[in-house]
Formats: sequence, structure tokens, C-alpha cells
Amino acid sequence: MKNILITGGTSGVGYASAKQLIKDDTHLIIVGRNEAKGAHAVRTLGDANVSFIAADLGTNQGITYLADVVKQRFTKLDGVILAAGVVTNDVRENRQINFRTHYDLVMALKPMLTRSRILLVTGNPKAIQLLPINEQQNSPITRSGWVLTHKTLLMIYLSELLRDEQIIVNSFFPGEVKSNLMPYTQTLANTEVPVVKYLMNDSDLAHVTGTFFDDKGKKVVLNSNKYNFERAKAIVTNAIQ
Repeated sequence: MKNILITGGTSGVGYASAKQLIKDDTHLIIVGRNEAKGAHAVRTLGDANVSFIAADLGTNQGITYLADVVKQRFTKLDGVILAAGVVTNDVRENRQINFRTHYDLVMALKPMLTRSRILLVTGNPKAIQLLPINEQQNSPITRSGWVLTHKTLLMIYLSELLRDEQIIVNSFFPGEVKSNLMPYTQTLANTEVPVVKYLMNDSDLAHVTGTFFDDKGKKVVLNSNKYNFERAKAIVTNAIQ
């Protein structure tokens, strides 16, 4: 049986991803901060092979706790979907929850991830292609741009860092999905992310790593002058210090 962990799995893209991956030979571990939401998600998913772990991934203690519990309950993870995120006016919180958490959790779980697939949820391909990479976070737009570009660099960095362990690391745009992140996303009707099943399970992608996919499962071409390993290494290592 496959074990797949989904952060932010009680709502939005995380929960929509869980709905796509429910099947007899997969155990889903959904992660969130709220016990009540977690219990509701497990109940509404309606599958015996779904469990919930409450953890605040905005703190180092929360990440350590989650990693310890997962290691106690499971010997191997076959997949991780990093869907947790917030919209915030706080630069430190933006950096910690929307970026640093993903790196720290992957590193904490690394011994369990050999020959697994990691998917980072990100944003609109055109925005990521066009946005400049810089450190400005002085407005909602620049904070959003910082997250989108830096998560793309993180994906590239981790794909090379973990290549020897045969850990696949890709990112994807889930499409416009209903969530509680913003007033706009609360009005959306779509609650499905069909592409996640393809990205997590398809045998044709068994050796594809360091790639950004759109919501149809098509590879998104990135400017190699902006998005390359050397630049990713420099920016990511600075951001996680």
C-alpha cells in the first residue's frame, strides 16, 4: 500500500488532491492545524485508509512533531503533496509558512522518501514565467510574486539535491480551485484537481524531476536564465538561513 502525505489537506487544493487519490491501495495522511477540520475531512472523504495528523507547520516544533509522528506510524512515504499555505501581510510568516516549511519538512522526512514523488503546489504558469525574481515583499503583489518565484526555485533546488535518493520533485498549478485563502477563491465553484493523480502515479513520469506542470499535466517551459540550479541554490540557501 502506498502512503501519501498531504499538507494543508483539510481544505482547498490539499483536500481536492486527497479526493483524487483515494483508492484501496493508498493510505492518505492529511495534515492541518485544526482538529475539528481534520476530523470533518476524514469523515467526508469516507475512506478507511485516510488519517489526520494535527500539526502547526508554521513552527519548527510543529514540523518536528509531524515528522516524528509519521516516522512512528509508517516506515515509508511514497508521495508528499505540499499544499499548505496562507495569505499574509507578515513578511516573516510569508517566508516561514509559504516557503521554509516545505524545505524543512522534506529534509525532516528525507530518510522515508527514497523513490518517492514530491509535488509543490504553486500558481499560474504565466505569472511564474513573467515575474522577476527579487526579494521585495512590500505589498500583496510582491509578496505573492516572491512566493511563486521562490517556490519554483525551491523545486529546482530540491530536485537536484535529492536526485541520488531517486526522489522526484516537481511543482504544479492546480487550476483555479475553491479555497478559504482569499475572498476571490471562496467564490470559485471548482473543487477538483484531476492533474494530481497523473503527476503522482503515472509511470511515464517515474524519472521526470525538476519540472513545472500546468493544470492539464503539460510541462511549462521556464526561462533557464532565471530558473536554473545555480541560481536556485544561491537563493534557496540564503532564504533558509
